Amino acid sequence: MDNLTKDFETFAKRSKRKRWLKIIGLIVVISILVVFAVLKGISWYSNNASSTYQTTVKNANLMNEIAAPNISIKNQIEESDGLFSKTLHSDTTKNLDGIEVPWTPQDLNVDLTDVKGNNSLYTKGSDAYTQKTSQKQALFFPSKITVPENFDNITSSWAKHPTHEAASLSALTNQVAEVAVSFDKPYSYAEIQTMIPKNLLINWYEVNLDVTKSGTPTIVYGLSADSKGDSIAADGTNFVSANTTTGLLTESDYKNFLSALTNSQQPPIMQNVNGVNSGNYPNYAKHYASDYPTLAKAKFSGVILTGRTQNFATLDKEKWVYATNVGLTAPIMPWDKLTK
Repeated sequence: MDNLTKDFETFAKRSKRKRWLKIIGLIVVISILVVFAVLKGISWYSNNASSTYQTTVKNANLMNEIAAPNISIKNQIEESDGLFSKTLHSDTTKNLDGIEVPWTPQDLNVDLTDVKGNNSLYTKGSDAYTQKTSQKQALFFPSKITVPENFDNITSSWAKHPTHEAASLSALTNQVAEVAVSFDKPYSYAEIQTMIPKNLLINWYEVNLDVTKSGTPTIVYGLSADSKGDSIAADGTNFVSANTTTGLLTESDYKNFLSALTNSQQPPIMQNVNGVNSGNYPNYAKHYASDYPTLAKAKFSGVILTGRTQNFATLDKEKWVYATNVGLTAPIMPWDKLTK
């Protein structure tokens, strides 16, 4: 009986050991599968987050080329906010007749489900200011347009109450200023060259909009004069780093603008540039590129001008001016060299 008992105990121990080995083996296998699944999930989410980020950055760079009036990107710094979230920080400037003035920085936060930017404005009467730095934004006013009911009150106010602020600049001495000039009707590039006073610099051209075709009175798309785009963005896409010297455009500048206009997919960060929602953007881009395929055929609804404050004194008296709205101003220092 003693031998039988010992054999049974040995068998029981072996069976128990085998069961534990099976349990441990099963746990190891399950653990490996779980770890593998987690790693695959992290890899999938990470790749998708990276793809979403790169696509959004590319679109933002394109929109900066076509919807950032007189705004130049100085740098782009990528910051990681976590495994699936990144922020692209861009320092920006404006050119005021050759003087580089800091503008509100752009921060584009991207994750798998959302894109957030900081391009919002707040208003005081008919003027608008950046939320982050309280800098005054030069605004355009559509001269002949019916504001749809689905547009917000701010947009309606701007459209119905154009400002004439250029003359007020004469009170500022030894300064340069930026002014958005809205035309009474669209003009060609050649016509604009004869209209603008020679002592003012054209920094940005606002494109014309055929409301009946696009269905929305977007008023902030256009292109920089002498836009070089010679800096490379984080995703390899050129971003605007304009060095405005003459205020002129070339056919190549215009073709690049049309390419950016038709290839961009408006991201949320640019949906309220100048506080105006651009609505049905794809139709707008398609119709504009079709109607105005060359610089000679292009029509412009306004320009951003910069120069000495005294040079704006009589601008509002010009028959082709529908509205003027002041943006940035800056003092002229002894070492500054103006373009005009």
